[in-house]
Amino acid sequence: MSLTFNYFVCTIILSFVLASAARSYQNTTFNSTGVECDVCQFVVQETEGLLLTNKTLSNIQSELDSLCQKTKYDTLCENVVNTYLPKIIEFLEQEESPQKVCQQISLC
Repeated sequence: MSLTFNYFVCTIILSFVLASAARSYQNTTFNSTGVECDVCQFVVQETEGLLLTNKTLSNIQSELDSLCQKTKYDTLCENVVNTYLPKIIEFLEQEESPQKVCQQISLC
């Protein structure tokens, strides 16, 4: 098989996985540690996964904004992404946990 065909198949599979994951966020509920803290940890966990796919900052922000729109706290989620994403990535590169990242940016 050609490299182009393999790339095409991988792209299709990734699209289905992302679409399935996005649907599951529609009913996202958060625990009792505080909404801002929960939303922050959600954003950090999703950012962590997106960093593993070697996406650009712009691509990560775009995908996170899209995921945020599917949650109950879409505006808060988008604010966390738009305000803290570079800092979140910086802390994740230092291998900080989502809880620690959110504490570092004063949301937990």
